[in-house]
Amino acid sequence: MDKNLKIFLTTGIPFGIIFGILMGVFIEVVFHYHGLILGLFSGLFGGLIFGGILTFMSSILYRQAEVELGEGEEALFKGPADLGRGIKSVGGLLYITDSRLLFSPHPMMQKKEKQLEIPLNDIAEVGKRRTGGIIPSGMFVCTKSGDEYRFAVWERKNLIRLLLEHRSPPS
Repeated sequence: MDKNLKIFLTTGIPFGIIFGILMGVFIEVVFHYHGLILGLFSGLFGGLIFGGILTFMSSILYRQAEVELGEGEEALFKGPADLGRGIKSVGGLLYITDSRLLFSPHPMMQKKEKQLEIPLNDIAEVGKRRTGGIIPSGMFVCTKSGDEYRFAVWERKNLIRLLLEHRSPPS
């Protein structure tokens, strides 16, 4: 499935349903006018529009966050990710190549945030985590020097497998 379509379906529909229920309750409580049905339809419609706009904007930002790989370097994965920085996160593109993990922030953030580069042979541990303590979309990467990086990603199971397969075995 196309990544943009996947983002649209996994963002627009859930957002539309949640927004629709909240809007329906609000309309029913405030206006006493068949709010749940009206809210569900308007919320789903609004969610689809929101999902479409999000997909369009993210495809533009991801194209601008491209990085050049080294000569002979092979990209094993490239996709959207958020890098956790304390209580905030930075959106961008995550690359896994045959020699390193790269995170390139969106162009709007590149003045504040620098590109992150971790050689695969410097990775000590990789594992699952919950984003915000709730959402099962996170993974962590610990380096041999003790630094820990937290990512929110779409396909964490595959990414963890990929990193474990391509890093140097622990000494």
